[in-house]
Amino acid sequence: MFAALDRHMLNLIQSKRNYVAMNIVNGFLMLFYVFLGFSQERRPWSIIAILIFISFSIFQFIEYLVHRYLFHNPKSFSYKGHVLHHDKPTGTFSLPWFIPFLISIVLFFIIYLLIGLSLAGALSAGIMLAYLYYEYMHYSFHRYPHRTRYYRRLKAFHLVHHKVAYTNFGVTTTLWDRVFGTHYLSKKKRTF
Repeated sequence: MFAALDRHMLNLIQSKRNYVAMNIVNGFLMLFYVFLGFSQERRPWSIIAILIFISFSIFQFIEYLVHRYLFHNPKSFSYKGHVLHHDKPTGTFSLPWFIPFLISIVLFFIIYLLIGLSLAGALSAGIMLAYLYYEYMHYSFHRYPHRTRYYRRLKAFHLVHHKVAYTNFGVTTTLWDRVFGTHYLSKKKRTF
């Protein structure tokens, strides 16, 4: 039974339909959270915007931790799928569409119980926006050229991770790799 489930999940994470469904479902969920943030309890838009920015930044830290300690942990449920991505980086690999959705719903209700509806909506909107940004960046790094220096640097940073897997865990930022000492510097760029 578990072998069949394992095969089914591996097929799902490689499916383009899963990737599209994940973006559509979570995109609508993000818009719903934005609606809650702005329409309930009449908070100033500046507070909502700041909370979205803060939660976006928090997500980038979580992204680093999940990539480093979950995706690269051989005992993790997500390890096999991530190894497939490293073996075939241009493939369509993403978490099953319902996992980010369910995690987001659970987080939203926890935050809602702690701080109320509009603030929970704003924080959840920022988290979902960051997740969708992460998915877009990661997908495009392996498929498209980028024109701006910022994107080219992030892409190069991520592609090094595929060659030196214990470094450069961040996808949308290099900050946490620098903080935790996992930022890879080529020998040419090292200064002592």
